[in-house]
Order: sequence, then C-alpha cells, then structure tokens
Amino acid sequence: MLSGKIVWAITAPGSLSGVSEPLSYGNNFMVGATLTDRKTNAVVWRTNGITASAQAPAVAQALVPTTPQFLRQNLRGQDILQMSDMQVGASQQAAAKDQAMRQISSEMYDDMALGL
Repeated sequence: MLSGKIVWAITAPGSLSGVSEPLSYGNNFMVGATLTDRKTNAVVWRTNGITASAQAPAVAQALVPTTPQFLRQNLRGQDILQMSDMQVGASQQAAAKDQAMRQISSEMYDDMALGL
C-alpha cells in the first residue's frame, strides 16, 4: 500500500513588474511517501523528500503561448488575451500545480522502481 503526505507547499512571487506586482509565481512542493507490504506490514520503500517546482504566469503578458507547458493546456493564446488577470492567474496556477504533482508522481515511481 502506498501512502504519503505533502510535507510542504509554497507559492511565492517568481518575478515582479517595475512596480513590484507579481508577473509569475513559483510553486514548490515536497512529499514524503511509504510503500508497505499489506500482508507483513513491512516497509518496502520510503522517501522523506521528493520535490518539484513549477512556474505559473499571473498575467497574460507573462505567458508564452508557445511553451510545451502551455500547449498541453486546453487554452489558446487568443483566449488568454480575453481573460482578466485573475482568470489567467487562477488557470495557470492550477496548471502549474498539476504539472508539479505529475512530476512528483513520475519521480516517485522511478525512485520506487530503483529501490525495489
């Protein structure tokens, strides 16, 4: 059985405009996980710190619609230009957090496979 927890999650401004308004945010996560044999309750694998980070544009002007991260989303560059900064920030934060969790999952899977 795989169990775990988010040890910490931090979101902080990644870049600022000339008037100190955030243009992007950095999302950083650390997770700990344990793989346990259900029959014997023996710990098969454990990690205390797999980390991931992802940048999220907060305004349309900070977004580059040709990046692979953007192209995997269900948005087009023209859509972004019609959204408010709040909508851009919220959609890109969600996408960045999803990307970071996918990265952690992949690294956890690789680490488990090497540890077994």
